[in-house]
Amino acid sequence: MNLVMEYPLVLCLWALLGLGLLQLQSHGSLGCLEEEKVGLLKLKDAFKYSYGPDLSSWGGEESDCCRWEGVGCDNITQQVIQLSLHGTRYEECYLEEGYWVLNASLLDPFPELQILNLTENCLKGLHGIFSLNNLEMLDLSHNVIAGEIPSSIWTLTSLSVLSLRDNWLNGTTEGLHGVLPLNKLQVLDLSFNWFTKLPSLSALINLKYLDFSWNLLKNSSHFQELTTMKNLEVLNLSYNQIAGEIPSSIWTLTSLSVLSLRGNRLNGTTEGLQGILNLKKLQHLDLSVNSFTELPPLGALINLKYLDFSFNMLENLNHFQELTNLERLHLDWLDRSDNYTIGEIFPFIWNLTSLTVLSIRWNKQNGTLPAGLCKLKKLQELELGGNSFEGNLPSCLSNLTSLRVLDLSENNFVGTIPSTLLPSLYSLESVSLSDNYFQGPIPNVISRSSLLVTLDMRNNSLSGGIPSWMSSLFNLRILLLKRNNLDGTIPFELCQLNSISIMDLSENELSGPIPSCLHNISFGRKGALEDRFGTSNYSFKDVITMFTMNQYQAYISLNILHEKEEVEFISKSRSESYSGNILYFMSGMDLSGNKLTGPIPPEIGNLSGIHTLNLSYNHLNGSIPKTFSSLMQIESLDLSRNKLSGQIPPQLIELNFLSVFKVAYNNLSGKTPERKAQFATFDQSSYEGNPLLCGPPLERNFTTTGVLPSMLPPSSDHEENDFFKVIFLWSFGGAYVVAFLGSIAFLYFNTYFQSLLSSFIYEYVLSHR
Repeated sequence: MNLVMEYPLVLCLWALLGLGLLQLQSHGSLGCLEEEKVGLLKLKDAFKYSYGPDLSSWGGEESDCCRWEGVGCDNITQQVIQLSLHGTRYEECYLEEGYWVLNASLLDPFPELQILNLTENCLKGLHGIFSLNNLEMLDLSHNVIAGEIPSSIWTLTSLSVLSLRDNWLNGTTEGLHGVLPLNKLQVLDLSFNWFTKLPSLSALINLKYLDFSWNLLKNSSHFQELTTMKNLEVLNLSYNQIAGEIPSSIWTLTSLSVLSLRGNRLNGTTEGLQGILNLKKLQHLDLSVNSFTELPPLGALINLKYLDFSFNMLENLNHFQELTNLERLHLDWLDRSDNYTIGEIFPFIWNLTSLTVLSIRWNKQNGTLPAGLCKLKKLQELELGGNSFEGNLPSCLSNLTSLRVLDLSENNFVGTIPSTLLPSLYSLESVSLSDNYFQGPIPNVISRSSLLVTLDMRNNSLSGGIPSWMSSLFNLRILLLKRNNLDGTIPFELCQLNSISIMDLSENELSGPIPSCLHNISFGRKGALEDRFGTSNYSFKDVITMFTMNQYQAYISLNILHEKEEVEFISKSRSESYSGNILYFMSGMDLSGNKLTGPIPPEIGNLSGIHTLNLSYNHLNGSIPKTFSSLMQIESLDLSRNKLSGQIPPQLIELNFLSVFKVAYNNLSGKTPERKAQFATFDQSSYEGNPLLCGPPLERNFTTTGVLPSMLPPSSDHEENDFFKVIFLWSFGGAYVVAFLGSIAFLYFNTYFQSLLSSFIYEYVLSHR
């Protein structure tokens, strides 16, 4: 204390030093290391391609490379510890000449690098040896690496996570032995490749996550390598060619919490499946898309929460009733020829009160929905589509207040949609009531479901107008009202749904003009879609570090929730079903088969992100807007069967993605668009039924005047001659009539000439007898 009092300057210096250290720790140092900055710029040069690099912030106004896109630095040392170069050269992946090899030495300047993400970069290989002794996570997924796994990877002995998902790998068992030195590896993802055998994995005693799905694994004897993996928690062997009984080596993996053998050729007896009871920690079991006919008692699997036996041939379902902790149950497409009701086939379901997901689609179920269904109050997803349920919907469905997904499509339900059904279902995100026999107006209680993303009421007998309260569904992405009896005009309030990506109002009785404000709707423009449809898109670090079951289950839940989000929409002249990630890229508007009138608003040409536009089979008139040349993403444009006139705008040939173009059966005239680019692919059917339209591919020739010869207008000389001819004929006829009438009058009033004319006629007659 005395020292401090005697030397107050020392105290001030220590205080300043402490504040400086705190400042450095919270805000980092003055910048990244110069040698690492130079290394990053060299790496940027390696990523250059014909369209120019995406790494625009590298070497720009920001001098601190730790702030550059995709670069992460340690807060204290300011050394680069993370590089995320996801999709930097993705645009060139469509061309084989865009494939390239990365020189591993370009990463030498970053000795402290821990995470390296090189996904979707058209990489076909790695050259050289890595010197990254601290690298823990390497992601090379979604590239074009073929043959053997690059040997340079086997030197990265600190790796705990390795993903080579979705490449063209088909290496030999010997070539895969290089994985053995990676004894710290906890996650190995080799899915979506061409492997026919499992490598020797006996040294990977710390492995917790192994994904070999979507390969060509066949021989079950190869799975003997799995017996040493006592710490394995997640095993995914789905969509291979494994036949017969489940390999018994899997039953030794007593730490498993997730097992997926979906999409193989497995069958087996109850005795052969008894080993599954050893997996006491199992929480997720997917044996769907196989050929199982029976199962052992599953009551010992007390931790099981997710069970999928869809697309099998199960006969005895009684064992499911023992799974009282089950939360997700999928029994779609069981191959049964019986016509029992749901209560007779699945009597155990009403006792599974922990269920959050129940899917019994396409099982030939009939009868009415039993009231027991309403006991499952924790349900978040109810999918009963593709059956033959009939009658009215039970009002007690409104008790399922946690419901997010309701699919009752393709059944035989009748009557009006109960107004008591949806008022309490505030959590609904997806409603599909299509392909039933519902009548009456669209119930206004739907307006309270403000979280609704998908509303599908196609192919019913709904009547009345499209309600203006639709504008309250501001999260709506997909609106399908096709083939009903809806009438009236398209309400302007629909223009407020600016997040819509797919809207189908076709085959109704809608009339009046197309609202010009529809151009306010996004229809697929960038930023329109949130993470609503696709399989979950975690960052690499987030997915791979989630070893606990709860985290993995969250991934599975998101994946399963939206893999069944399916949308049927006519695109490119055929009806297609879209689901999963494709819904991010699909956008369209279908107003065909109505009674719409008036011109097409030119503002529709502002829908620059739309892929499909169908206005056919209406009564639209006027010309095709020139602004349609701005529909740069359009793939299908159908304006046929209207009353459109004028010329086809020649600017439309700039639409490089157009694969379907129809303007048939209108009143269009002039020349067809120049046959170049996409327009060189369109045949007569695109233009037929327009008598004044000519040029290839139509058989009618095009003249220098721009119209058909038979339709040539008269020349000016012809017009002048015709004019004088008409005047002559009229004057001659008039003079003849006047002379004739004058002669009659003269004879009528002069008796002398009357007698003289009579004598002349009499003598003329006598002389010619």
